Parts: sequence; C-alpha cells; structure tokens
Amino acid sequence: NENNRIQSSIDHGGESFVVYSLFDQKIIGKWINQAIAAEFLGIGVKHLQSVLSGKGKTVKELIAIKEKDIHLLPNRLKEVPKPFKTVHKETGIEKKWMSKSKCGRELSIPRAYIARSLKNGNLDSKYQYNIFLL
Repeated sequence: NENNRIQSSIDHGGESFVVYSLFDQKIIGKWINQAIAAEFLGIGVKHLQSVLSGKGKTVKELIAIKEKDIHLLPNRLKEVPKPFKTVHKETGIEKKWMSKSKCGRELSIPRAYIARSLKNGNLDSKYQYNIFLL
C-alpha cells in the first residue's frame, strides 16, 4: 500500500522533492516516493527520475527538484523554455503551451510569428491568436 511504499523510500535513503508547475508558476506538491508522485501527476517515473537527476530539464510543464536544492529553483527556471498562452481573438479561448513548435503545428501559426509575438508583443496580423507569456 501507499504507506509501505513511502516507508520503503525512507528506509532506502529516499530524499524528498518538490514539483513546480511552469503553467501555474508555483510548487504543486512535495513527495518522497517517485512512483506515487508520477502516478499523481500523470507522468512516467523514468521521466521524473531523469529530471530529478539533472539529465532532463522538464517533464511536461513540470520541474522536479530535491527539497534540499530548492534554493536552486530560480536558476533552473532560467534554463527552461518560458511557458506562454494563446488567446483566440474572437472566442477568447485560451490554451497554455511550452513548445512554440507544437503550438504552431496545432494552430497553423508559423513558429517565427510566435517567437516575434513573445519578444515584441502581439503583432497585428492575419492570425487569429494573441500570444502572451505566462
């Protein structure tokens, strides 16, 4: 059961870690057992392990960092892409993104336009979306 899994992590020297959401821009949880955290977050344990070990930077829109290293979070945030959102000009429907490429493919917007909009503000264009940093 879950209590046994947590105790096993403690017994085997597991370290507590926190998970930070780039979309929500806040810490969303603290765990000691990676499997329980991964299940709760809907991500793969191997991806979580990769981020915790420093081999990966993010998993989905999340950063995982050992609790003892929480003071390094501002530096980690500088290393990852900045999340952004698109807002449909007519409907007002918003969607959050981590990837300019994925956003461009799904909404048929050139990646260069997305990058320019994020850098210079929204440009008056034929595209039906305004783009904002979160």
